[in-house]
Amino acid sequence: MNEVIIDVVNIDKNGTIIDSQNNVGGAADSFGSSLEIHDAVIDESWDWASVQRRLRQNDGIGNGENADAHVKKRHQKPTYVHLNIEDHYEEKSSQNNSSYQQETWMGVVWRWWNERAINARLVAYDEEERRKFIGLRIERVEAIFENEKAKEMLSGAMLCYKTHELLHRDDSLARLLQRKYGERMTELVVFYANQIEPLKSKKEKEKKKMAKKMAELERLLSGDFNDQLLAKADNDPLTCWFWQRTDVSGRMLARIQNLASAISKRIAWSILIEPGRPRTDLSKFFAEFDVLESFFDKVELSPVESAQKAFDANSLLKVRNRKMTCADWSRIQLNVPAELVREGMTREEFVATKRHLQIFGDFDCPQISTRVEFGHGDFINASYVRGGPLLNTFILTQTPLQQTIPDFWRMIWQERSEFIVMLCEATTDSLAQNVVVGSAARTHCPFYWPRFEGESRRFGHLHVKNVGVDAATDPLFTIIHLELWVVEESMEHKDGPTTSDATTAHRSHMSRSSFRLQLWQWDWRNYADFHWPFRVLIRARHSKNPSVLMCADGCGRSGTLALIEIFLMQLLRGAVSFEHPMLTAAVFLRLQRRHAVSNHIQYLFAYRAVLHWLQPFIISWYHRSVLGFTSRNSGFCGKYDEIARAYTHKKNLLI
Repeated sequence: MNEVIIDVVNIDKNGTIIDSQNNVGGAADSFGSSLEIHDAVIDESWDWASVQRRLRQNDGIGNGENADAHVKKRHQKPTYVHLNIEDHYEEKSSQNNSSYQQETWMGVVWRWWNERAINARLVAYDEEERRKFIGLRIERVEAIFENEKAKEMLSGAMLCYKTHELLHRDDSLARLLQRKYGERMTELVVFYANQIEPLKSKKEKEKKKMAKKMAELERLLSGDFNDQLLAKADNDPLTCWFWQRTDVSGRMLARIQNLASAISKRIAWSILIEPGRPRTDLSKFFAEFDVLESFFDKVELSPVESAQKAFDANSLLKVRNRKMTCADWSRIQLNVPAELVREGMTREEFVATKRHLQIFGDFDCPQISTRVEFGHGDFINASYVRGGPLLNTFILTQTPLQQTIPDFWRMIWQERSEFIVMLCEATTDSLAQNVVVGSAARTHCPFYWPRFEGESRRFGHLHVKNVGVDAATDPLFTIIHLELWVVEESMEHKDGPTTSDATTAHRSHMSRSSFRLQLWQWDWRNYADFHWPFRVLIRARHSKNPSVLMCADGCGRSGTLALIEIFLMQLLRGAVSFEHPMLTAAVFLRLQRRHAVSNHIQYLFAYRAVLHWLQPFIISWYHRSVLGFTSRNSGFCGKYDEIARAYTHKKNLLI
């Protein structure tokens, strides 16, 4: 394990930044009145190849068992955890210069009991995930049915019979649903409409039939549960860290216990909130977020880190919220390939002197306009978040404005991003089409992709096609499968009709240069559901190319999702600061994407999501009680659920 000793900014209980001192595991440096990104303390002892070999040996694969049977077997049996808990105490004893004694019989019993308890909690954890997943799927089927039923009733009431018949003459309702929600979800909605909806009655006989049909629907929805929820689980560090060597898993378990202890110490109790009854007080967590908000006001950045010239030059036309600034050093630049630029010539001069075909004929690059625009032509309000403990790269960006949609797809093509997570909704409202500067126009995101299956749209030299819609795989997200390719100008034949040979050549070129990606879209408003981030992050973690996280301003919701991943990777790879673990991760994030994580509820949500993952591995019953794992209405979890419900209700009233 390589440790990097760096300078860490210390914060007292009042949120005041005090003198720095040498420490291990920090993410920022105050040397020279500047904050700089440094590599975190990374545990280099992880050996994923040995983990896979051990999994294959334990599962019997390699002895005539095919891969499908291996996957089925892995998903059917619970994974038993063997944790070398005493390694933590061996490390402590070595630090105290005392010899490590062999484990006593009481220690063996204690370790066996804790292993048994952890594995029992893991089984309960998996069952909770399964039930939650299937329950949300059923709710979504019901919601889609009720939504389409209401639309059908409304159209029937507002339109005359002739018009209603004309609208549905060429396309059946099932086909319309399939283009909008996908084939799988359409089958489920049709099953619900034909088998369950007619049985909704107060009669006892009908209730029994309905219960049987609901059980059948649940079986349909749980059939591919393992494939969807446990995708890539065998290769994921968060799900198989305990298959590492005993010294590695022991250190990981020790970090989890220390983290649980540190968080528990920050939870207070008060009788003033509700007189006569002790209630959980999370004021220290709110105060920690306030420290984050003022952190960069108290610590001066270097000129390179504070520069935002491109943002200032483009904030009028290409930015939704001018308060959410974008640093130059971490922003994404939409550039012409450097190898095409002659020596002594700027990129702008080169683009102005060459035709698009000459520039992009042999290179898969999108169009760059030669006309003079306000600001920089290479600017997009997007930033990289990478390095440190992260195993992958994120791109945090705002949802495109109407005039920046081509720039967005240029970025996707340039970065070859295959996974986009959109945490807000799109609208066809006229405000989304308005390019006039105004706060109302900038709160709406236009549909920047083809909405329905089979449709396609063109943005400059880039062509985007919707090759499939899937609303059944995930109970919250709608997954849009898109294909992206460059349209060659030489193949357009603007002066005459396209020949069959040219069309064939054009299509063959598209097949060589195109690539497919997934757009996961969901309007995240419910902060009471903390299960979904892990289904998204496990896919982003295994993506070789940068994954795009986007919301309205590219900071709030998307920043919260990135913060959860940074925190978990810090814990996994040994770079967590137990005194201020979330603050350390948030500072690391904001150094690259300013103003990421916008409010207190998002900051608390990151804590709650992390605690949900930690829950099975926390040993101390005192810590489990304080954190709220033993009672739903107490501790951190109970108080957070109360805050989240109130916040969600308030936001829904404002819609």
